[in-house]
Amino acid sequence: MKENFDFDKIGRRMPYKAPANHLDKLQADVFSQLGLSPKPERSRPRPIFRRLVFPVTGALVAASVAAVVFFNAEQQPLQKPVQQPAPKTETADVKIEQVDRAFYNLDAADREYLLSVYQNDLFLNEQNEQ
Repeated sequence: MKENFDFDKIGRRMPYKAPANHLDKLQADVFSQLGLSPKPERSRPRPIFRRLVFPVTGALVAASVAAVVFFNAEQQPLQKPVQQPAPKTETADVKIEQVDRAFYNLDAADREYLLSVYQNDLFLNEQNEQ
């Protein structure tokens, strides 16, 4: 073979040819030797359900995203309610006196435990800081 072979001289034409039905005949021969029958092409179209699954799913996702964006845009930002001190009435004073009496009726260990829990309570400390 020549060492200085020029591939540009070949061009773009195919160097071989095959008869028109050669591949179809080859497929039929292979199937017949294997004892199988080739898969028949679909005679009926896909069911409408299968054709519409992806478009309908996409539309539902888009609608749900649009609904979330729309309804979140309508809401006002949440504001913390202003806490007003409870008006002092005779009933409030009576309840506080009852709590004080119940507290002093406890053992010393129970009182210390309640005071430590009260002082270390995260929720109460958070309200006092504000």
